[in-house]
Amino acid sequence: NKRSETVYLQASAEVLFDYLRTAKSERPLLREKTDEEMLVFIRESLAKRVPFYEMAKHTVDARNLDMSLFDKLLAR
Repeated sequence: NKRSETVYLQASAEVLFDYLRTAKSERPLLREKTDEEMLVFIRESLAKRVPFYEMAKHTVDARNLDMSLFDKLLAR
């Protein structure tokens, strides 16, 4: 974090679920889960990971993702 720019793409479990559901067959941890089990898994995983993600220098709401923002961040 001191030597680089880090970005946390913040997304709700529901947003991640919608994204991951389309690639479920390619995700070993999700492949055998029902939609309900998958959403629970995503929520539990986020709860564990968010404290680490929040250490990023920048947080971007994934719902309002604007790729030009990455260009600005990378230009720093």
